[in-house]
Amino acid sequence: MESLAARFSIYFHGLRAAVTTLRSAPKDLIAFRDRIWRYLMSLSGRIDRLVRRWQNGTLPKPGAPRPGRTRDPDKPRKPPAFILPRGHMWLIRQVPATVAFGSQLGHLLANDAELREFLKAAPQARRLLNPLCGMFGLTLPAPPAVDSVPPLDLAQAQPAAEPESAANPPPLLADDSSRVAPTAPDPPFVFSSP
Repeated sequence: MESLAARFSIYFHGLRAAVTTLRSAPKDLIAFRDRIWRYLMSLSGRIDRLVRRWQNGTLPKPGAPRPGRTRDPDKPRKPPAFILPRGHMWLIRQVPATVAFGSQLGHLLANDAELREFLKAAPQARRLLNPLCGMFGLTLPAPPAVDSVPPLDLAQAQPAAEPESAANPPPLLADDSSRVAPTAPDPPFVFSSP
């Protein structure tokens, strides 16, 4: 069985080939097809790099700043490199030949144990896969709860037994000076005005 990186590579190769079926289309649709193709190529490379870092154990911690990647707050953000439509199943509506790739992605998300482990270890992969899922009308499975504790079943919970020494303390003897009965604390001191 091939690795997760190889499965993603095969998937994206086929999806890019399906997008190129828009050959005999008007010129503006050809430019649209090229934007989709470039986006899928970029997404494929980013996911491939992330999967390989996960397999090598060099995955960055989510939310940790990357060295040399500080952004000047006064500098405006760059516009997105790929402006694509938004909406439920937009890729299937635009390129019907891609419908099979939606079901393949759904099957991968539902049945691939290695992919589930990858999404658990690399939450940043969810940010990459969310737009891809939206193109096909899919939703990513919910992330596992962090440090989830199973609920306590009160029917099975039993009180802890008290130790023998706490249940039956030895009697206090009059000549035992090491054992002194506790006394009440002194009353608080009150200041009175003359």
